[in-house]
Amino acid sequence: MMDNLLEVKDLKISEYKRRAYNDIVGEISLYVKHGEIVGLAGESGCGKSLTCRAIMNILPSNLKITNGEIRYLGKPIDYRDKNLYGKEISMIFQEPTKALHPLKTVGNQISEVLKLHSDIRGAKLKKKVIEALEVVGIDEPETRYKQYPHQLSGGLCQRVIIAIATIMKPSLIIADEPTTSLDVTVQKKILDLLLELNKKMGTSIIFISHDLAVLSHICNRVYVMYCGEIVEEGTVPSIFASPYHPYNKALISSIPSMYGAVTKLKSIKGMVPSPRNYSKYCRFYDRCDERCEACKNTKPELIDVEGRGVRCVKFE
Repeated sequence: MMDNLLEVKDLKISEYKRRAYNDIVGEISLYVKHGEIVGLAGESGCGKSLTCRAIMNILPSNLKITNGEIRYLGKPIDYRDKNLYGKEISMIFQEPTKALHPLKTVGNQISEVLKLHSDIRGAKLKKKVIEALEVVGIDEPETRYKQYPHQLSGGLCQRVIIAIATIMKPSLIIADEPTTSLDVTVQKKILDLLLELNKKMGTSIIFISHDLAVLSHICNRVYVMYCGEIVEEGTVPSIFASPYHPYNKALISSIPSMYGAVTKLKSIKGMVPSPRNYSKYCRFYDRCDERCEACKNTKPELIDVEGRGVRCVKFE
């Protein structure tokens, strides 16, 4: 068995506007091993979701992959393979109430996946769907089977999305901020459910979030993204215990702690720039507290520093 289930190499996503391609996401390289949970961290607008939408081949119509390759099980992804998406690779979307069809019952929407990727029909189909609802912890599954999304809470809708994503027992699940807008108790249940699916089914997970506390709880490794680039990559203990990149340091300094002495939280000055305003050198320069003269005219590369990737001229 190959170590890497998924490999993304030098991925570039661009927008065609004013007769030119404007890079939105560039030079992204990452990998996911079998049974591994990998996190994508960073502020909103850093390119986390776009990177994963490129993997799923569901980029917005105004964007396209202009460089790089995506490999699954060692082979380039064939976007024409209907059995790949939904069966081998599936996605849990960020807003469950928008991802579900408002005019179709829960049972109908989960059944569509089985109809598309298997020969199961009739009574066996319904039984399989009800079992999927039970697996994700939905009570009274036979009643929920007949209900519409508006009759369910946000947490239950998210569990339905997870049932849709896992019913074919895929090798890889991409979870795009699956706990956003849910209350804390429901968040924990969703995270525990994903960990259980990972443990029992051996499913690999790419977990997208701007919540570093959640990522530290669920992931094995984390990629920190800023302005369409990976600025730091490493194991969860190394990334959170001793961050190297100034952006990662600032993110961690902005997290409130439940333990220890109360300290003043730091904030990152400024905002994430528009892709049209990305610097051709260090993209974090304007917001960085550790910038130096070399940052003004040097484009940092992602280099290996003690076993982890860091994109900063200080380490070059």
